Amino acid sequence: MQSLKRSVTRVFSDDKGLTTVELLVAMQIALLIIAFVFAGYQLSLRWQTCWKHKKDLNDAAVFLSKTLTKDIQKCSKILCAGTRELEFILLDGGIVHYEIQKNQLKRNGQILFPTNVIIQDLQFRYLRKTNQKISQLKRNDDLENFIPLTESDFAKIALINWKVHIHSRGRSIHLDSMMGIRFRNLESMFDGIN
Repeated sequence: MQSLKRSVTRVFSDDKGLTTVELLVAMQIALLIIAFVFAGYQLSLRWQTCWKHKKDLNDAAVFLSKTLTKDIQKCSKILCAGTRELEFILLDGGIVHYEIQKNQLKRNGQILFPTNVIIQDLQFRYLRKTNQKISQLKRNDDLENFIPLTESDFAKIALINWKVHIHSRGRSIHLDSMMGIRFRNLESMFDGIN
């Protein structure tokens, strides 16, 4: 009986003397190690991608906020304003044109952000300050729906309120800013769209 066992062991063993059972156990351990390494690699890739999208989103929000604030502070006249478009003249005579096309925000024709950063909506609203009340001015994409100011409307401060929703792979940032800009009168600011 012992000699039979030795014969079977020799048949199912390798040159180093490992039995079939030992080989199977070693293979299972190797497969488990490979599986753990692969899972860790996939998790690392997912984390890096998530971190990159979050960084792109935050960078886009900071850049847009600074750029819009800087541009609006230098605004002298509004030419066009809506939910998808904004165009105005700067104090130095230059023209700035913001436009959303295919969820991408362009400034003077140049795309501002990577393709994974989606601008869902960009809204601009204008408030005029008078002695009696603050009334809201709205304008849709149709210029005819814009409520123009009259010559009797004068104010020292124009309040420009802009909102934007930025999305990137399930994450989103909502920006909302209201800025006060001083003008001699609002008619000179808006007469470009009349």
